[in-house]
Amino acid sequence: MNFMINQLVKDWAWQVNDGMPDPKDRTHLEVLEQVLKDHKYSEEFVHQYISEIEFQNKDSFLKYKSKHKMRPTTAVTIGGKETTAGEADPEDKTKEKSEEPKKASDIIGDPKVGDNKDQLDMLANGFDGFKKATGNKPAPGNAGSAFNEIVSGQGVKMLHSNPNMSEEDLAMSMYKSFGETKLGQEQSKSPGTGKPPEGIKDPDAYSKCVIAARSAKSKFDNTNKRTKTLQESGKFGKPNPPQTFYGTAKSLEAQAQAIDKAEKVILPNGSEVSKEDAKEFVLMGGGGQNPSDTATFINDDKGNLMLQFHSDKSDAGDIQDNSTLKAESERIRSKVANNKNLNPDERRKSLKAIDSYNKKINDIEEGYNNQTIPVAKNLKSIPAEKTAEIIDKGTDMSNPKKSTLKKNLDAAVIGSSGVKKQYKEYLPKDSDENNLTTAQKYDMVRRLVADGKGLVKDVKVITKVGATIQDQMGDNAPEGIDVKKNLSDQREGAVDYLRERRDELNKIYPGPPALGDKQEQDSTISGFHLNMLDDNSYDSNEPDKNKRFKGIMDSSFDVNMGGVIVNKEVLRKALGVDDTKEFRKQFRIKESEQYTYADKEKTIVTGKRVHTILLSNKDGTELNIGYKTYRSKQGPTGNTGTTLQWSKDMQNNIKEAQ
Repeated sequence: MNFMINQLVKDWAWQVNDGMPDPKDRTHLEVLEQVLKDHKYSEEFVHQYISEIEFQNKDSFLKYKSKHKMRPTTAVTIGGKETTAGEADPEDKTKEKSEEPKKASDIIGDPKVGDNKDQLDMLANGFDGFKKATGNKPAPGNAGSAFNEIVSGQGVKMLHSNPNMSEEDLAMSMYKSFGETKLGQEQSKSPGTGKPPEGIKDPDAYSKCVIAARSAKSKFDNTNKRTKTLQESGKFGKPNPPQTFYGTAKSLEAQAQAIDKAEKVILPNGSEVSKEDAKEFVLMGGGGQNPSDTATFINDDKGNLMLQFHSDKSDAGDIQDNSTLKAESERIRSKVANNKNLNPDERRKSLKAIDSYNKKINDIEEGYNNQTIPVAKNLKSIPAEKTAEIIDKGTDMSNPKKSTLKKNLDAAVIGSSGVKKQYKEYLPKDSDENNLTTAQKYDMVRRLVADGKGLVKDVKVITKVGATIQDQMGDNAPEGIDVKKNLSDQREGAVDYLRERRDELNKIYPGPPALGDKQEQDSTISGFHLNMLDDNSYDSNEPDKNKRFKGIMDSSFDVNMGGVIVNKEVLRKALGVDDTKEFRKQFRIKESEQYTYADKEKTIVTGKRVHTILLSNKDGTELNIGYKTYRSKQGPTGNTGTTLQWSKDMQNNIKEAQ
């Protein structure tokens, strides 16, 4: 018999949890046994080969057990005799509890497998340092979402090995393995996670582990239910350990590779999907057709692959969607241009109105950075050395969370190869560009911004410095250094233009639905993932690709909000509607005049809750489902972003609908 060792090892590695087959690991041996059978080796040969790998004697077993965590109930074969780890070593049944926690790299596994390297790089370098360390973009989101997405996925793997872990035990294991990583140090406290246990050095990171543990348990339970249903229908075999994916470009490529290797690709509802459709779908991850951030894939012993996609949130109160005014304006224009209900004159007038208001909004947005020019000039009255003292005094480098100002200064001036090109002409005479002081770097930034050459990072430094000096010096601060005050009126004007644009579109085409309101309906449905309400079946013969992709989404996608799963059934119960058609009929907007402020006195506008989204119920009552807000995510000079959040009433409805 020709023993094709290379192919066997390849197939074996692909099917084990971390891509690193261990001949001393019982579960790995079970996978190998099935691989040999799949390659048509005889039962006699398989039995003989596997038995030769198992523990030859008790000494070899004890040596292995001293280095590896094993439950007392784990089945083992020693010298051809089947027993359990506890029976073979009765004096050490409690050792499991005292073992050292596994490192992140030990849990995640071989960096060459899947997107493991991206996950390890994110943990090691943090969200802020990921791009600089790797040259690649992180998945959409922030440090909190990255931690939740990665760690909850790893939690699913932990639960596969030990399904009886409590939420508390899982959270503690996560903290020990991931809490002290760079990404763990970037976390802020999540509410509703209780008091951390004794000995926790970083309560913020631990609170995020609690959220990740809740998410992991719901993903694990949901996966098991789906797997069992498929098994009962004869469409799925014995499941292998789960494959979990983060949302980077490498992650999407790894998902496509997993699909390529599968015999069949199956949705949780049992529908078989063509590999071509599945691969194209996953490569759009994070986009409109596939808004998932993460994925959990399950292989069985027959080569079948079940797809699952998630949008991970920490809590039902989290921002459910965010965009920019520019992106939203482009989307609205495209929708109107392709609206078949408009006659040529209505379309012409609508596009003209959109272009007019978009120009007004863009002029304001593009002018934010320019407001720091006079601030930078006015800061000249304060010696750079004194400003440097303020920067350094307020910075504790032992705690990265408190070091933002100095970190911002370094990020503005210093690039991967030293002082950035645009700063070369601002270097002080006779200075050592490899050993610049805080005062020198600050003065370089101030002069560049004063000359009108400042980019996002440069402007951010001047904004923060001006605000810090204003806070510390109060009435003694120089005039004209508070950029927040300078921008307040303009920010208020920008958000008011948006309402005027919607009103103008409603006048041009009163509907039903009115044109401006329809754009808000579309935005709400997309942002809250309400397309889940509709029934869509996958059919490989369907000529419309978008319909095929909706079929993939129908049963494979859900939103995981800190362990609260939102899917079709939950949404229908929570909203009281059966589909998006019914949702549109009951959709209402209530204007809001609730501004967000940068100061306690409420004089500096940073954004505005533009409207409340309501559903008009059949009994005449109204359900407040959420809010749309315009605000800057990047400080006073940042461009205005759009956000959608569930209302408290809707959050309660979702939880009750579980």
